[in-house]
Amino acid sequence: MWTEEKLNDLLTEPSEALVEDMKRLTGDILVLGAGGEMGPTLCVLAKRAFEKAGNSSRIIAVSRFSGEQERQLLEENGVDTIQADLLDPTQRAGLPQAENVIYIAGRKFGTANQEWETWAMNASLSGVVAEQYKESRIVVFSSGNVYPLCSVYTAGCSEEVPPAPIGEYAMSCLARERAFEFAANRYGIVIDLLTPYRFSVDGKTVEKRFQGGLLGHWSVCTKASVGIFNRLKAVAKDAAIPNELLTLAAEVTDFNAAVFDAKNGFAGCIPGVHEVLRRRGVMEGTWCLDPGEVMSPGQAEEIDRCEAMYPHLFDER
Repeated sequence: MWTEEKLNDLLTEPSEALVEDMKRLTGDILVLGAGGEMGPTLCVLAKRAFEKAGNSSRIIAVSRFSGEQERQLLEENGVDTIQADLLDPTQRAGLPQAENVIYIAGRKFGTANQEWETWAMNASLSGVVAEQYKESRIVVFSSGNVYPLCSVYTAGCSEEVPPAPIGEYAMSCLARERAFEFAANRYGIVIDLLTPYRFSVDGKTVEKRFQGGLLGHWSVCTKASVGIFNRLKAVAKDAAIPNELLTLAAEVTDFNAAVFDAKNGFAGCIPGVHEVLRRRGVMEGTWCLDPGEVMSPGQAEEIDRCEAMYPHLFDER
């Protein structure tokens, strides 16, 4: 006879493949929105996989925990819990950093007549969380609702189908994906090169890695970029990534933000590239085809700061 306890045991029994993954994973896992439909069993599953893998890292579950049942289940199974409202900036700022983040926070039920709250939870919050954990590896739950309706006689939508969300909930879900997509493209260059990506193809697991990267960096500091690229490729298949490379990821992100003028919507992107080349003696000035396209106020000072802090990211003068 099926019981809730038996169902929970089934849902939280890790596969051999998951245990093997947990043997290679470094750092704690922070689960944001852990009190929802899938959060408790997901956290317990991850904790049991850690235990079988002999990995002493923690699973940290964050939620408002409106009911004590979910929190009790987690703590009984060795999962650390933090009660916090992610929409509260003060509470959010007090959360610990973690190398790995699983983001499953969201609002689905009760959207009608409270669309503003759904957008705040699904869209606005996603952007600030992506910024707060920009140095972490982040997994974000998606939703089929971002795709258009299709006939029940078809196999459904694939990832090649352009998103066409219907209704405010579905639109807010697409906004959540775009927020994290922006962060991944803005902050994830070094991490992408260090991370293997696994896919199931015809029932077999296929592992792929990025073969290129640092493209923006190559445009201004080619020699330094080649050195960084070769260094990353040399250690990419190691079981553990050195901490200094995680620091390098943040440094490259900061460097790119200064040169390409991320603070001002990339308005000074091309002049910023020209400025670095000018300092290296490659160009005589920062002129662009459009005379009005110049560096933003404070951008030169930002490049000064990065040049002083991260000389290893710049080519020799």
